Amino acid sequence: MSFARYLVAAAAGAVAVMVAPKLAQKGRPAAKKTLKLAMSAAYEAQVKVAKAAEGLDDLVAEAKAELIAEGLAAAFAETAAAAAPSEPPAPAGAAQP
Repeated sequence: MSFARYLVAAAAGAVAVMVAPKLAQKGRPAAKKTLKLAMSAAYEAQVKVAKAAEGLDDLVAEAKAELIAEGLAAAFAETAAAAAPSEPPAPAGAAQP
């Protein structure tokens, strides 16, 4: 590497050392704004996911309740059918065959 290249690299380094703090000060508000936007978007996404999960939980609970109700109705129907006599009862005092 030639001496001129070393001189250019040293000058660039010196300029960077002098300019970097000023750029950092000017870039800080933009970085903070970007971070705030990202945090806000993440929160909004979290809320939407929570609402979707709640809706899904409600749907599952409704389906489960309907299945239970249908199962109970079927069980009651089977019990009623099994308990019903196949022949009408004889009138009281009638002779039994």
